[in-house]
Amino acid sequence: MKKKTRRWAAAVCAWTVTAAGMSAVQMPQTVFAAESYRTRDPFYNFNSGYHYYTSEHFQFIWGNSGDASRVTTDFLRKNAENLERCWDIYVNQLGMNECAESVEAYLRDGNKYKLNIYLSGTGLADRQDDWAYMSYDNQGFPFLFCCVDAMQTDPASWVMPHEFGHAITAHQLGWNRNKYSNTWWEALGNWFREQWIYNVAPEYGWENDEQHGFGTDFFETYLKNLCFTSPFGRDYYAAWVLMQYLTENPDHLEGYGANFVRTMLQEGKDDEYPLLMIDRLAPADIKETLGHYAKRMATLDFGQQTAYRKRLDLLLRQGAWNWQQIYTMPDQIDGTAQSFAVPTERAPQASGLNIVPLEIKGDRITVTLEGRSPLAGADWRGCIVIEDAAGKTHYSELIANGETGSLDVPAGAVSAYLTVIATPDASLYCPSGLHWHNDSDEFGETRQPFFSKHRYPYIFTLEGAGIQTRPLNGIRGHQHPNGGGFVADTAHVDDSVYVGEHAAVIGYANVTGNVVIDGYAMVAENAKISGNVYVGDCAMIMGSAKASGNAKILESACIWGNYTVQDSAVVKGDAFCMANGTAKGNAILDGDYYDDGGNTAQKGVCCGWYGTQTYLDARPDIGVQYMNYSFDTDSVQVIADAATGTYALPIGAAWEAERTGAQGVMTLDGKDDYIDIDSSFCDFTQPTEYQFAALWRGGAAEQKLFYAGDAENYMYFTPENANGHAAFVMHGAQGTVTAELDAPLTAGAWSVIRLQIGTDNVTVQVGDTTVQAALPAGMTVKHTAGASDGISVIGRGMQGEYFNGSLDFVRVYSDFTEAPQETYTETEAVKPPEQPAGLRGDVNCDDAVDVADAVLLARALAEDSEAVITVQGMQNADCNRNGNPDTNDVTLILKYVALMIPEL
Repeated sequence: MKKKTRRWAAAVCAWTVTAAGMSAVQMPQTVFAAESYRTRDPFYNFNSGYHYYTSEHFQFIWGNSGDASRVTTDFLRKNAENLERCWDIYVNQLGMNECAESVEAYLRDGNKYKLNIYLSGTGLADRQDDWAYMSYDNQGFPFLFCCVDAMQTDPASWVMPHEFGHAITAHQLGWNRNKYSNTWWEALGNWFREQWIYNVAPEYGWENDEQHGFGTDFFETYLKNLCFTSPFGRDYYAAWVLMQYLTENPDHLEGYGANFVRTMLQEGKDDEYPLLMIDRLAPADIKETLGHYAKRMATLDFGQQTAYRKRLDLLLRQGAWNWQQIYTMPDQIDGTAQSFAVPTERAPQASGLNIVPLEIKGDRITVTLEGRSPLAGADWRGCIVIEDAAGKTHYSELIANGETGSLDVPAGAVSAYLTVIATPDASLYCPSGLHWHNDSDEFGETRQPFFSKHRYPYIFTLEGAGIQTRPLNGIRGHQHPNGGGFVADTAHVDDSVYVGEHAAVIGYANVTGNVVIDGYAMVAENAKISGNVYVGDCAMIMGSAKASGNAKILESACIWGNYTVQDSAVVKGDAFCMANGTAKGNAILDGDYYDDGGNTAQKGVCCGWYGTQTYLDARPDIGVQYMNYSFDTDSVQVIADAATGTYALPIGAAWEAERTGAQGVMTLDGKDDYIDIDSSFCDFTQPTEYQFAALWRGGAAEQKLFYAGDAENYMYFTPENANGHAAFVMHGAQGTVTAELDAPLTAGAWSVIRLQIGTDNVTVQVGDTTVQAALPAGMTVKHTAGASDGISVIGRGMQGEYFNGSLDFVRVYSDFTEAPQETYTETEAVKPPEQPAGLRGDVNCDDAVDVADAVLLARALAEDSEAVITVQGMQNADCNRNGNPDTNDVTLILKYVALMIPEL
């Protein structure tokens, strides 16, 4: 390193001497350094009366007005020194081709030339002033065009190493004719700059200097968009970390190392997708490579970990919302204890990843990973990551789809994570470039929509750990009386507002009316929310944003700046809305939607990292429809929503292409099949409408077509209740409302069911039969069935009560709408269900009576929501035959197991 530094110093000494004594007022027009690289001026041919200054490899050109008075000898010398330092790092140390000839071989003349740097804002003719960029002249030579403010000295500018990185990239030649490379271009510029920063940071003392990033430009926007294929429009400057991993190669994978980025840039093919390029150029398996890379993202375990962690810690101290955007809190699968699913909106695209913080609860953590994609070739890599008190990171073996991995917890462990990255076969990649903000672009939302880019849902079971949830530290506040959530003392929240147990209102936010803030949602800074707005899941509304009317902000959406959400608009997915834009009417903003341009969305489902007003105006109007599960495509792994990006998870349920005259149905066996549906199923202010087409095959009473809520507040529909009638039931603090038909659903025939829940009554329509029931004041769907700790399921209830039948569609509307148009004529014969004799005492229905049965019954009687007992199990539990299981039955089972009584 010292020898290289001395060579660099010698290289710049020539211009240092020739520049001596220059002044800003009386500066010679031309000052040259004595070395072998020639100069050229294709724009002005040295005869426009402009000024020139050279070092060994660079020529600065500037005019006679504007900021020209700021261009001093010291300014030029220090900028040249900085760029020559970059040259040494990029060319001499990294081995890149030098930036001295045309990038077009047929235009080369055998000579080497200095790189031209034109100074914007100094009166250069025919050049539009700008901040800083690299471009090409008409002879294929890159040049830089930079304003004086971008070229600061003392300390050296970070802009110039980035822009020079572009010129170096161009001279490697392998990426110049690649339509996909533009998304990587800025990330490469920043990667080059990082190499410069790491080199000079000790000299400038940046490692402990917050103002200079602790010696890294970091990658905040990448961390906040981890689930997407990267780079893309939101993170294309910050997505250089993968290249740093390939350079450092900390896992010693074959083919990577200090020269690999150079190899990529020099040996890339025209229009070769960079992930395919990495796979081609290195013998290492790309799936394993991505898995190892993802695991190191959990603790930022790279060569510059100290700097990265300082930046991350600073970011997390600035606001809990940053934690919420970076890390993924999975959804617990309804009806299970330790099974979790990646939230719909965080399901990763190819090479997208999730970092799931864990709460250590044992001495060994075990994870079983199960992918949930119907695509042949879908794949994932997971890893358990634990950091000990000494700062050392420990890793499990990589966990592939269907595999189980474990890791012993080291002494003094301070944190644990699960990382999962999508690693599909190359045939499933969805190559994309950076579109240039117009609707006709090849990579714009119109031609390459978000929903065409595959996502890779997964579930996992977890032992020895729980899920860590978003912390909220260092803020003075109190529990809100309505819901128990956190409210900062500086915020204003009306008593009528519901703030759920895990939700938070902080900063100077103002929340009034009948707003519901639930899940891990956060309202912060100066946001204002009123009316009947629902903010749920991990959504955030911040800055000076406003939400009113019946608007909903859900999933991982973030509303910021002066953005407005009103009427019945829904903002969900990973939408990021800022500046002065508006969502209103029945617009649904979903997926990767991004707006900082002041656009107005008012209809249809809108996605895309950069939407135009013309795109938004052209969206098809889907009216008040919110969910539409039509089961038209293979739904064995996940059930796609035909309206938006929110999928449902089938748990055992079978998909059939055709059944009894219906095309595309889900069939449930009445034993343990069900569908875990998104909680937004019941995140509505009345009026709300639910529509189903169901074929019931009979069986026990009190089966549940759907159930939403917990044990105390809920709503459900049963094809046959204890009275022998189909019925819809809502139960909450205001009492119980039952809309009961005069007969059960017809077994073996399709029934079209329509539930309309208004402000004053509920209407149930099945075929030609309609019944109504009055609703007491204050009873709402979102308060009754929307408990954050409740369940939202199709085909079962809280205590089992599994539905025996099939479904052709499930639809949800944010207002009353037209009746379904589907008609059905075919029926099927229904076999009388076999009535199991049952085994007295066998509460868990495993054909044995043991202590586990007593424990399960005791937990259920104690209202443990995770203690699920089927209808048959409840019958088996009634050992004393008094009609209802009770604690005496627990005692009888234990006596029987202990051989104290001969029979039950």
